[in-house]
Amino acid sequence: MATHILFESASGYAIFEVKLKEEVGTFTRAMQDSTQDLAKFGKMVSLVSFSPFKSAADALENANDISEGIVSEDLKSLLELNLSKPSKKSSIVLGVSEPILGSSIKSALGISCDTSESTVELMRGIRLHASKLLKGLQSDDLTKAQLGLGHSYSRSKLKFNVNRIDNMIIQAIALLDQLDKDVNLFSMRIREWYGYHFPELIKIVPDNYQYARVAQFIGPKESLTEEKLPDLAALLDDDTTRAQNVLDAANGSMGSSLSEIDMLNISAFAARVVSIAEYRKSLTSYLSEKMNLVAPSLTALLGERIGARLISHAGSLTNLSKYPASTVQILGAEKALFRALKTKGNTPKYGLIYHSSFIGRAAPKHKGRISRFLANKCSIASRIDCFSDTPTAKFGDALRQQVEERLNFFETGAPPSKNADAIRKVLDQLAVEEEEGQGVDMADAEEPALPLLEAETPKKHKKKRKSHAMDVDEEEGESVKKVKLSKEEKKALKKEKKKKEHKAKEVTEDEPSKKEKKEKKEKKEKRKEKEPVNRDDSWCAAHSTLKAGYDSILNHLETPPTQDLKNFLGYCEAWASAIVEHHDSEGDGSAQRHSRRARRLPRVAQSRQGRVCKFDVAKLKEMMVALRGPLYEHLDEEVADIAPDTMRVFEEPELLAMDAALQKYAQSHGDPFLLVPFMMSHTLPEYKGIWPPDMPWLLRKLVISYVLALRHPGYWKYSPYGMS
Repeated sequence: MATHILFESASGYAIFEVKLKEEVGTFTRAMQDSTQDLAKFGKMVSLVSFSPFKSAADALENANDISEGIVSEDLKSLLELNLSKPSKKSSIVLGVSEPILGSSIKSALGISCDTSESTVELMRGIRLHASKLLKGLQSDDLTKAQLGLGHSYSRSKLKFNVNRIDNMIIQAIALLDQLDKDVNLFSMRIREWYGYHFPELIKIVPDNYQYARVAQFIGPKESLTEEKLPDLAALLDDDTTRAQNVLDAANGSMGSSLSEIDMLNISAFAARVVSIAEYRKSLTSYLSEKMNLVAPSLTALLGERIGARLISHAGSLTNLSKYPASTVQILGAEKALFRALKTKGNTPKYGLIYHSSFIGRAAPKHKGRISRFLANKCSIASRIDCFSDTPTAKFGDALRQQVEERLNFFETGAPPSKNADAIRKVLDQLAVEEEEGQGVDMADAEEPALPLLEAETPKKHKKKRKSHAMDVDEEEGESVKKVKLSKEEKKALKKEKKKKEHKAKEVTEDEPSKKEKKEKKEKKEKRKEKEPVNRDDSWCAAHSTLKAGYDSILNHLETPPTQDLKNFLGYCEAWASAIVEHHDSEGDGSAQRHSRRARRLPRVAQSRQGRVCKFDVAKLKEMMVALRGPLYEHLDEEVADIAPDTMRVFEEPELLAMDAALQKYAQSHGDPFLLVPFMMSHTLPEYKGIWPPDMPWLLRKLVISYVLALRHPGYWKYSPYGMS
């Protein structure tokens, strides 16, 4: 029996010690009565420790971990603190409500867990009296926590289906199939109903949609005159001959006459059929657009309707992509498959893909082979659509061309292309398009953002080609005859491969020398920039970043981003931190003679940073406007103090000592994940390259822009300049 009980509530974790062990009478009436009575139950268990959750988000995270049987860090620390004593560890048995969680605790901490019925009974009593057993909690607090956690937990579980846009396809194709049945059924009904009055119209207008529109337009056949012929011809695709035939048939019709109430009902029903048919057309266009967005390759291969039916039958595009080609081939023919397995007959050759034009065009003896090949391509297309970052229809077009070649092979014997070659061509086209797009962006930019990464893009595509090259069909190996090469041709191919490898090695040997030359030039330019004469420019750049951040915050306060408050307030914190760190550096010995004037300014920035979590637009704007005077005055005074004329008073050793103090302070203070990206994203274009000073090119271009900034990617969209 359990010696301790782990109780998970909406407010936190609690550990109770079991005092009275009544395992024999667990299900007796007396035991149940004692569980209901707090005075008796309080003698059975006692609270050992209670660890409340820090926030609602923390409670939701722990609830998700418990549902998945994961031991969270909070639970692990609580159990280690209270139950992991060496002397009592062997005798401790922890009662938990979930067997999966118990096994996880056993494997992680070595504590034995119990999920017996006696533990469940004790857990029920603790849950009943939790508000009184847990000290410091009230009944209302626990109820509110349970309500909030229940809503957030349900919302987090529902979020898994929010981005499943293939659900729209499943519903659309189901509704479209139902509308097809309804339109056919209602059209037959309107033909029979209106045919009593005008039976000759059925032969002249055989189309269901046109028949319903014409019946609604004509109404009583006696009302049709020559004046209505132009409008009637418009309903019949501007066919005046058919319109005249309808008029002649109406004048000599053998149908019976109808009353006004009968004609009103027929006209209303015809209008309903017309509206359903028009909605069916709009739904068809919607399904086509959705399929081209979600599964463009599958759409290009099979079409919108068949591809949507496959997704609907599988349940989702992800499920369809996980099916093997043999399963895709017989999707929709499950009844025939099970009947064949039961009777030991022939299994079906195709399911939903039977409606594809490829199987209809194939000869009867080749239908099974082409269906197997088509299912293989459908499986490839669905996986490309499901797992690619940017789905494109080019893969579907290439796969469709392969099916066309396979049909031609069955008829003429011409060998089709291999799957690896077709996929490689598409990858080459996409690589060329990406390079062209990058070329346009690089031409517009003042400076290349990451020239070191340009040589890595073709390597990525080569890896993709290798992975796709392994995806060769067994169907191709069986049906296509291998072309045997002579010994001379094989030798020639080997020589060409050796030449290509030799050229590639020469290129790779030449590349480092070019890079070394570029790096030497950059080092020379940086050495020139490191001269103490130009230190005033880099120091002025630091002041300009603070002004740029102030202007950006004030501009965004005119129309506050209420939908993105977290990132905007984080950006404001970064600005305040930059001010505090900047003025702390002044008191570190680098610029002491004007740091006394700025004693009040860091306090304002710190108070600004402390109030950032309470977003009041009016107060924040008022405080920012009041801060502008002392901030700009102080920064302008600093710029005057570090102007070239003022700095010429100092000798070169003093300037170098100032710069060394600044660099030492920058390396030992501040949060580089917040402060450095802020300074980089607010540097004026004219100061690009000289700020921050003494920073390696790789650090400035790669680490800061692509590593440090990723810690807070949403902050820097509010900065006036981009990082480069």
